Amino acid sequence: MSKYIYPYLLINNHIIAIINGYKVLVDTGSPISIGEIELEIGERTYIFKKNYYNITIKSITQQTGFEFDGLLGCDIINNYDIFFDNFAKRVIFYNNFCDKLPNNIKTTDFKGVPIIPLKCNNEEFLFFFDTGSWLSYFDDIEDKNFKKAEIFEDFYPTKGSFKTPVFEALYNICNRDINSKTGIFPPFLKKMMELSRVQGVLGINFFFNYNIFYSFNKKSFSIV
Repeated sequence: MSKYIYPYLLINNHIIAIINGYKVLVDTGSPISIGEIELEIGERTYIFKKNYYNITIKSITQQTGFEFDGLLGCDIINNYDIFFDNFAKRVIFYNNFCDKLPNNIKTTDFKGVPIIPLKCNNEEFLFFFDTGSWLSYFDDIEDKNFKKAEIFEDFYPTKGSFKTPVFEALYNICNRDINSKTGIFPPFLKKMMELSRVQGVLGINFFFNYNIFYSFNKKSFSIV
C-alpha cells in the first residue's frame, strides 16, 4: 500500500498542500489541474494545464488573494485514494488504501467531480464534495429553518466575486450529524447545478474536526 504524505496549510480558507516544493490548492471541485508546473506525486509526474476556459493560475491567485503554484484538480486526485489527516494537517495519497473505514458511503461523479448523498431535515439530497470551497451551498437552505449567521463574500473563477447570506445548517453524512456554514447559489451557479442534477455543494468549513477519506476508484467517502 504505497502512500505519499504531504503537509498542508490552511490559507484564506483554502487547503494548500506542499508537494515537492510546490504550493498547490487541493480542489476536488475542479475537474482539471491548472498551473504552469510539472508535479511529482510518488513515481508519477503530472503536467498541469496552463489555461482552462480562460482560467489561469494567475487569475485564480488574484481571486484567492495569495500566491500559490497550481490548482490540483480531479484529473490528478482521482488517480489516488486520498486521506485528509486534518488533525495532523497533512494529505495522504494512496495507490490503494486497504484499511476498512466506518460508515463508508457510495459516491458518484459529474465530469470526475465527486458527488455524495446526505440528509437534511430527514430528506435525501446529492451534493458535490468540493475541497476548493470553504462554504457549503444549498439552494433550499432558506426553507429549512436554520439560523442565519452572516454575509459571506465568495468567488467563482469565471464569474468573479459575489455575496451570499450564510446559514448554520445541520446535515447527516456517513451517519454523523455535521454542522456546516451554508450559503445560497447565485443565479449563474443555480443554472449550472440544475444541469448536473445535484442540489448542493459540501465545502470544507466543517472539515477540521474530522479526518476525511475519498476514493474515486472505490466510489467511497468516509468521515472518520
